[in-house]
Amino acid sequence: MNGGLDHGLDVLGPGVERAAAGWEHLGRADVGDLLRQALRLVPDMPADPERRSDFFADGWSEEQAEAIEELNDRYPDDDALEAAFLRRLRDHPDEFAPARG
Repeated sequence: MNGGLDHGLDVLGPGVERAAAGWEHLGRADVGDLLRQALRLVPDMPADPERRSDFFADGWSEEQAEAIEELNDRYPDDDALEAAFLRRLRDHPDEFAPARG
């Protein structure tokens, strides 16, 4: 969350799809769609983490960078993730393990 979309793509690569599914599970399909839009902007992103780091350092185009930045401006902050999680926990407590004391 704290590094922005470009950092998430750099670190997680195609794993961002799992993050999109997680947002959807928490009731925020809009954020899942935003993450998938970001993935579609970089179809040439390498799957290998080391090569992907080089790609995000100097391999993507200015157009890709600008489009990701525009999506990043629409990406919610950490508070939105916490709120979505707490709503899901409240509405579906059976999905979560009980806290250990």
